[in-house]
Amino acid sequence: MFSVLWQFRDTLVAYKRKLTIGGILILIGSALALALPWPLKIVVDNVLQDKPLSGFPATLLGPTLSADQHALLWICVTATVIIAALAGVVMYFAERTLSSVGEHMLADLSGPPPSVTCSACR
Repeated sequence: MFSVLWQFRDTLVAYKRKLTIGGILILIGSALALALPWPLKIVVDNVLQDKPLSGFPATLLGPTLSADQHALLWICVTATVIIAALAGVVMYFAERTLSSVGEHMLADLSGPPPSVTCSACR
């Protein structure tokens, strides 16, 4: 795989900025996708099983919201929706950026289009 990248290094250098942006967006989208189950864990552990909220979420929400199960449920549902929406938007722009790079690289590697000679076209 690295030999293929090495062969196209001159072409890849021209798209270094867009490839970097696309890679960073992929990492952000992956982090958001990993964070998506976190609110569900809070709902299962602290709302359905009625365990007290502890750790960083309890510090973040404070003692009043940590004790109210209905408020905690709504916060978790809202957090899930926001995280999923952000992950979708970030991954959309990552795919769009990297697809654009792929299309431009293909055009660069293909060279100029052949000239069409047609006697009827003159």
